[in-house]
Amino acid sequence: MRVTAIYLTFDGVDSFYCGVGALAQYYLCDLGMLRHELAPFGLELDLHICYSRVGRDSPFFSDVIAARSRRLAAAAGASLHELDPGESTANPFGTRSTWPALCEAAVERVERIARPDSFLLVLPNDTPFAGMLPMLAQSPRSRRRVVWLLQSTAKLWAHPEHLPLDAERVDWERSGIAAAASTDDIFLGSTSDYMAAHLRSEWSVPDDIVVNYRQGISPDYLQRFFATTPVDHEKIAALIGDTRGRSILLSFGRAAWYKGLDLACNVAAEVAERGLMYPVICAADYGTPDSQRVIESLRHTFGLEDDRGRILTDFPFDLPKQVMRHPDLRVVLVPSRRENLSAIPSEARILTAGSAVVVASAVGGLTEQVEHGADGFLFDPEKPSSAAEICTDISAAPRSCLESIAFAARRRVMSDYVLGRNLARSVRSTLGDCEEVSRNMRNELHLAP
Repeated sequence: MRVTAIYLTFDGVDSFYCGVGALAQYYLCDLGMLRHELAPFGLELDLHICYSRVGRDSPFFSDVIAARSRRLAAAAGASLHELDPGESTANPFGTRSTWPALCEAAVERVERIARPDSFLLVLPNDTPFAGMLPMLAQSPRSRRRVVWLLQSTAKLWAHPEHLPLDAERVDWERSGIAAAASTDDIFLGSTSDYMAAHLRSEWSVPDDIVVNYRQGISPDYLQRFFATTPVDHEKIAALIGDTRGRSILLSFGRAAWYKGLDLACNVAAEVAERGLMYPVICAADYGTPDSQRVIESLRHTFGLEDDRGRILTDFPFDLPKQVMRHPDLRVVLVPSRRENLSAIPSEARILTAGSAVVVASAVGGLTEQVEHGADGFLFDPEKPSSAAEICTDISAAPRSCLESIAFAARRRVMSDYVLGRNLARSVRSTLGDCEEVSRNMRNELHLAP
């Protein structure tokens, strides 16, 4: 049977501005593994990357990411398709007026790619593409099984002040989710246990259309593009300052309220004041009022001299991953107020030198990724001082203790969070490789009993 996987994204967008940027690279790198895992079950998979162009002068665009996507797609035998919504914008994520045309172009492309009898897997995507769901539900050709993966939702990262853009995003996604619930052929893939609960409680999604599609990362991608590249210590020092041999605390992400980088600044101020660690906080500015407010808050809260730490809002997209490989790194702090499933803990566990540990907020899917005291540490985001205390303990811990935790953390990634393997298991489960799938569904999909 043919499985058609569609990845919807924006050309050249890196992970600081949209998580799907990095995930596209992961899927391309793990495509061979995915096909290998599905072949024994008579399943053949094609991967199609459908992308909308982003202006090269946009803060979202990265030449490196765009070029790398094309090289990886060619090597993996994946197809690239440019979507032409007839209108361009420097910020496709926040320009609501462009979304309908974008979704129409995407659905038209999907209908050309996927056969009516194929199993259609729509991989994690951003809010603008949610408008495709009503169109797919109404399409006469769409009597195929569709699984639509949700990496996040607008309700997860909406600002508590109820910003107008957040309200637009929630309304846009609500119509898509309602359309999925109105048909027997569209399922919503939850990428964590937390996401499944969130869909049921916050969006009133029926249990029978939620299916498990745990996500992960591609260790192969990280090894290929980061782990085997020599660390340029001079370049890093020029960007983050002179650490003077002090232990480094790293925290990074988009300058968005829900990412909690202002909490990271509170932690950074405490550990720097105690002279324990040199904090490096990379907050990606994506040009919205929310982003500007967060950055102002960071600079006000941190209040440290350059020789005690560094806040960066304009930096090379790969800098955090380079710092992860710094021999003096001790803590990767993930301070999110809300989070479904973050790639950062898994990336850190693969790339760090073996003596750095993840300290994460005890929220959402992060509690599934980090087992407190075993492969990392969790803290209450309402009490950021508790994270500073954890960092204090880490700074005093013997290296052998940290190496033991780092070893357990890396092993956890390789067993639970390898993207290609997880996706193959989920596809097999959905298509009948488990007892819960009904005989009727198997007959509809032309699978052997």
